[in-house]
Amino acid sequence: MTRKIKMCVVNHVFVEDIQILIGSQMEIMGNIGISWNSWIKIVGGLPIRISVGQRLSNRILENAHLLPRLKQVFPPLRSNEAINVIAFENAFLRPVSIWDGQILKQQQLRSVRRAMALRDMRHGVEASQIS
Repeated sequence: MTRKIKMCVVNHVFVEDIQILIGSQMEIMGNIGISWNSWIKIVGGLPIRISVGQRLSNRILENAHLLPRLKQVFPPLRSNEAINVIAFENAFLRPVSIWDGQILKQQQLRSVRRAMALRDMRHGVEASQIS
């Protein structure tokens, strides 16, 4: 019997902005609290567990002062904020529901380069523009 699973997708517009927080494959868990495999899914625009998305969102908010473009996109409402938290949270994660059988059918990317190619293909970037 299949069941619907609630997951989320990170808005692809922000992936490049948060890459500076990632570090190496060994540092990613300490820097932003997710695994390298989760990062590859995020880069590729694939669904991740909601708990992973929320953990990533919290870590980004903790380090928002290091992300200048987020401050431009989400100007703070109060002087003690790095960014507008409510606007960021509304734009960052997009909920999706998938059937558990679809999880097994997802493309196995295995590298950030492949994930970026998939993302670019999904969002209309010509293959000739992919480095």
